[in-house]
Amino acid sequence: MSAQDNAPSISELSTRFIELANQIKDEGVDVKRVSSALMQASAIYATYAAAGNQGYLQESGVKRVADVYLNGLREIQKVKKASAEQEGLKARESTAPTPVDGGGESGDR
Repeated sequence: MSAQDNAPSISELSTRFIELANQIKDEGVDVKRVSSALMQASAIYATYAAAGNQGYLQESGVKRVADVYLNGLREIQKVKKASAEQEGLKARESTAPTPVDGGGESGDR
């Protein structure tokens, strides 16, 4: 049995990130700012996972990461829409988080 066999699931890890984001929100930080920070952190970490601390993604790598994110986002929306409709609620369009300038900080990840 490998260490990966005992690793938390993607869903479990996602739940941990959401719990942390909610703690930050509960400290009074606007949810759109928290969302922007999570997206920026995800972009930084995706770059690190693919290229290491000293590397960066070529445009093709940026597109692959963006496509993975886009496909995941679409799947989540399908599930949320189906759940809302099952409860008799109408899915509503809402605004995306306002991008927040991160100051170009990347740091080691």
